[in-house]
Amino acid sequence: MRPLSLTEDGLLAGGSALWLQGWTTQIHRLTEIILPEGEIAETAGLGQVRILRRDDRHFAVLRDWSIEADGRRMLRPEMAIADALVHRGDPEAAWLAAPDDIDPDAFETDRMPELLRALDALGAGPEVVAAAAGYADALDPARDAPAYRR
Repeated sequence: MRPLSLTEDGLLAGGSALWLQGWTTQIHRLTEIILPEGEIAETAGLGQVRILRRDDRHFAVLRDWSIEADGRRMLRPEMAIADALVHRGDPEAAWLAAPDDIDPDAFETDRMPELLRALDALGAGPEVVAAAAGYADALDPARDAPAYRR
């Protein structure tokens, strides 16, 4: 078994991806990594890791919505939230940030349209899209900003 590569094999997801990109101040004790189903990789030396599996189609979509930063490939924040929403309640679900866990200083433009695009790319059903509506204020810095910042 070869060591896991976070540039070739796995994708940082959930709270790990959100925190590393400045979208939350919540630091997670477990690093969440998504791998394709059937992929076997050694995680020694990576600290406390939680491996999540996705089928090949889902993983390909996630890979398209990932970036490389600091030598690691990770989901863009909107996709990290979308993937967690799609899998919520599933043992393979990544940590789902609550809307009030999102730091409104992390971005300058409304990110809700990107979250909806990410959900569409994953083929999310109407109930998942409806659940995403709770993020509208948190992802629009103009609506979430304190009065003194408007």
